[in-house]
Amino acid sequence: MKKWLCAAATAGFCALSMTGVFADNLVLPQGEVLPLTDKVTVWNGQSSFLGTYVSEFLESDNLVKTLEKEFTKAGIFNEKHKQNAEELAKLTASLLKNSRMYQVRSEVNNTFYTGFVVSMPVSDKDKAALERLTDESVLSEKGVQDSKKPVQDILGEALGRALNKENQAVSVSDVSKVREGKSQKGIDYKEVHAHVLINQSGLLLPVYAGGFSLENKEGTTYNLILTDETAGNYFEPILQEALRRASR
Repeated sequence: MKKWLCAAATAGFCALSMTGVFADNLVLPQGEVLPLTDKVTVWNGQSSFLGTYVSEFLESDNLVKTLEKEFTKAGIFNEKHKQNAEELAKLTASLLKNSRMYQVRSEVNNTFYTGFVVSMPVSDKDKAALERLTDESVLSEKGVQDSKKPVQDILGEALGRALNKENQAVSVSDVSKVREGKSQKGIDYKEVHAHVLINQSGLLLPVYAGGFSLENKEGTTYNLILTDETAGNYFEPILQEALRRASR
């Protein structure tokens, strides 16, 4: 669960330019199709406020160096494996740049719901590399026990610094159990959700984070939806039903 959550959380960084409106289907990078009902439309995520901000981060000439620096500051690797920070930074940058970003929108009874969806395909080769780096980091079971800070706090602080947000703290709570299933078309998937609280200079922002992954011949597609708690509660059952009906 820990490794899957880390991969899903990593997906929250990423974006790739897209255009147009995609009706009521969420089409993922590896060709999986999630039917979201005719009440939901899928839009270009690049042009959103968050999408523009993340794109600027990804287009930075110093992206790899920035990630390496923040992984080191976060204490993800001990002295023995500190050289792995550069390898993780290069791999992370590559995965982020090959990812896609979407918006999902719905209006029901004069209430507007919107969410930010990020999709990151990870090959079996890259997944093995991520798992090896995780095993050699403080994210391993022994490292978590010995660390003074919970893993989610370490990653949250690294994310806040990497995105150049000062006076920001990120905490994760109420993480659900990972639910596994197989779609009607035979696609294996996993789904989980959590509540995230962002403290920006004293302003508390409650966020819903829902993660879901789908297996394919090339590897796994990890996805993350970020939105407010009300919209999260609205989209959650729609996404769960879409996963049950997922096809290629």
